[in-house]
Amino acid sequence: DAYGLGHVGLLGRGLLADMRGLGVDTARLDASAEAYIRMWERAEERAGALTAPGGMLSGR
Repeated sequence: DAYGLGHVGLLGRGLLADMRGLGVDTARLDASAEAYIRMWERAEERAGALTAPGGMLSGR
């Protein structure tokens, strides 16, 4: 790319294309954003069960 990196969000498309061009299996990387979101959803679901001494965490 002659223009360089505009922002980090533009890195993924070219990086993944280059990796695929080299024969790298990018399937796990392709799904990584969804996996990250699901991990935080699970954490949010379980956060309600947490309590701290002195009521620091309300659990919503």
